[in-house]
Amino acid sequence: MSARGLWLFGASVLALGLSSCSVEPAPAAAPVYPADCRGLAEGATFDCTEQRFWTAFQQPAIEPRRDSEAMLMRTVAAFPAPTNKVGMSRVRFRLGQIRLAMALENGQSDFMLKASELIIGEFDKAMELDPSNGIIAPWKDTMDMAIFAVLGDWDAAVPLAERGFENVAKSPMGNTLSLSGTTIGFPLSTKVPQRTVALLDVWKCEGPDFCKQNTAHSPWARPGLAFHFAEAYARVGNREKAKQYLDEALAAAGAKEWPYRNVAEAASKDLDGFLGKFAARGEDKGAFDIAYANQPWGCLFCHEKR
Repeated sequence: MSARGLWLFGASVLALGLSSCSVEPAPAAAPVYPADCRGLAEGATFDCTEQRFWTAFQQPAIEPRRDSEAMLMRTVAAFPAPTNKVGMSRVRFRLGQIRLAMALENGQSDFMLKASELIIGEFDKAMELDPSNGIIAPWKDTMDMAIFAVLGDWDAAVPLAERGFENVAKSPMGNTLSLSGTTIGFPLSTKVPQRTVALLDVWKCEGPDFCKQNTAHSPWARPGLAFHFAEAYARVGNREKAKQYLDEALAAAGAKEWPYRNVAEAASKDLDGFLGKFAARGEDKGAFDIAYANQPWGCLFCHEKR
């Protein structure tokens, strides 16, 4: 696979951050832990590495992300038979996520070359440890389908998208958003983008979470989520809905300070161009490379520290 292909493979999953990364709001008063998370009991170690993950994930610099990866790896090694399997599941999930972020936003292509082991493998282990956590599945689904999508092997990618659609039911509110960031990039002839938009049509925001307000983990959730919807509707040529959500993105809480406001403004000012770039792909070409999630700030789009 070419370097460009590797980048697109990983980039196609960045929109997952809109949901799966955001369903665990930061505690009101977080405990103070050692900077390196060493010398703590199992549960405290898990909580400490979780804190360090978010500190690293929400900024573009690679150094804290490398530190976070090292802490997560030490935690895995320190507790080979964890008593708290749910806590270790979260650690393995975060390890896959931080590697994905470094590959996509920090140019660490080695993680993508060994994605099956270093990223997808961690998601597999996370699911084994906590089968009840339905938000992990779309990360694996998206990574698996993207391998074939960037090669243009839609015959192989479409069944994996079908698996992803089935997994939406495990956590409908979050998983619909997680999956849709990738599946809108399929060719229209596969009907996958249309099925994706059908899910968004019936999506409901339930609970006091990122879909209703910006959070500590997703400071730009409100404008970012609205743009997420705008782009999905633009992909299938729905001008009215695309405009509706672009307007919502620019008027959302925090939108004036949003670091990526220019992306939504450009689309709003040239709505014909926004829809036209997707229409130009016709029925049989994918659109992974032009989706916002495939840019080198796809995670930061919603998660960058305020």
